[in-house]
Amino acid sequence: MSTRSIAVMLFFIAPSLYAQSGSINNTLGSGGTFNVKGATSDSLLVVKDNGNVGVGTATPGSRMDVVGQLTADRVKVDGIPSFFATHVTESNLTTGHVLATWDESTSPGAHDNSASFDPTTGEFVVPRDGFYSLTARTELFSAGISGGYLYVRVDGVVSGLYDYTPTSYSGASAMLSVAGVLKLSAGQTVTLIISAPGATATLSANQGYFSGYLVSDF
Repeated sequence: MSTRSIAVMLFFIAPSLYAQSGSINNTLGSGGTFNVKGATSDSLLVVKDNGNVGVGTATPGSRMDVVGQLTADRVKVDGIPSFFATHVTESNLTTGHVLATWDESTSPGAHDNSASFDPTTGEFVVPRDGFYSLTARTELFSAGISGGYLYVRVDGVVSGLYDYTPTSYSGASAMLSVAGVLKLSAGQTVTLIISAPGATATLSANQGYFSGYLVSDF
C-alpha cells in the first residue's frame, strides 16, 4: 500500500479530535456536519455541508447564524440599499403633486447604490423586503388658507409618515419634514407628495431632500 493510500485512509477513518473538555467532530457524507463541541454544548461552532455556519445553534439558517451577542470593532455590510437626493424647485403645481425633480448626482453625499430611485419621477422602487428608514424635507410655498401637507405614499396609498403646516395666508412659506421606519416589500413604489387643499395661490416646492436606507430584513 502506498503512502498516499494510507494518508487517504487516515483522513476518512479519523472523524474526531478530542480535547480535555470538548471535541472537534466531522460527520462525513451527504448531510454531514462539522462541529466544535463543548463540555455542555454540541453547537459551539457548526458548519453544515450547504455552507451555512452556526455559532450557538446546530441548525444555522443562513451563511452565518449567531445566537447570542456579536462583538466586533467594525462590521462592513455590502449591498445595503440606500439613496439620497436633493430637490430641485418645482413650480405651478397642482395639489396632491408627486415631487419628481431630484438631483442624485452632483450634490455632496447624493447617491443611489441600488439603482432603485428614479430622480425624474421621484419613485423609489423597493429592491427587497425589509424595514426601511425614510426621511424627507421640503419648502412648501404659497400653501394657501387651508395649510399644506408633505407625506409619503406607498403604492398610491398614504402612509403614516406626514407633516402639516397650518398656513393661514397665501404666499406663505413653510418647511415640512417626515421621518420614520416602514415595513416594505420588494417591488412596492414609494413617492413623496405635497398637497395644499384649497390653495389660493401658485403652489411650489423648493429646497429639500429625500433619503432612505434598509435597516434590516424581515
